[in-house]
Amino acid sequence: MKKVLVTILLIILIIAIAGGIAVYVLYQKATDLSEADKLVTTESKTIYEPLLKSILLKEPQKITDDDINGLLVSVMNKHKENQKTKSDFSIESIAVYMQDDNKMKIYADSYYKETRFIFSALADVRLDTAKEKIYFDITRTKVGTLEISKETVIKYLTEYVANQKKPFLSIEGNSITIPSKYEITVPVTKQEVSIFIESLNISQQEADIQTNSLMNIVSNFLSDYLLSMVQ
Repeated sequence: MKKVLVTILLIILIIAIAGGIAVYVLYQKATDLSEADKLVTTESKTIYEPLLKSILLKEPQKITDDDINGLLVSVMNKHKENQKTKSDFSIESIAVYMQDDNKMKIYADSYYKETRFIFSALADVRLDTAKEKIYFDITRTKVGTLEISKETVIKYLTEYVANQKKPFLSIEGNSITIPSKYEITVPVTKQEVSIFIESLNISQQEADIQTNSLMNIVSNFLSDYLLSMVQ
């Protein structure tokens, strides 16, 4: 009987040790920061030049990973002060890297309480002109080097979005969405206009983007201005 008890205790001990090792390994994978360099990006405004050309000429223009990531630094800096309440989960920065066939790798530098995690996701990108949205359909997700379900990532993202006063993205099912149409006021004329993306094609490290044209508004303004000078 004594030998049986010793055997049972040894089995329990082995299981406990194995379980502890498994938990440790999973934790090490989840907190792996080997891809943290992907989130080292610099704020810039280089994206505005190709967008302005497309707006004026209505021709496809190329934008790069650096263009988008430079804008994302500005967006994230603005939204850090946009939380309704202090949350255990936060996103400090986001970076994206475009791939062939309209795919994109997304990285998020995140914290849960005091622990840092690097979330990453592979997404299929599609433009829905009818709904005026760009969809990032999540296909694969990781935290650190640990593969996790996309539903888990979406859960945390949903909580993050819900805690924003003016969220710049939204969640629909297993997709992240951003608007493809924006209302702006033309500084000189004070006219309210809509700018929307008409086409978007993503390849390795760059994308071809085309917007609607505001050339008619610019032309009318210049015409009125020149006529006023000769009157």
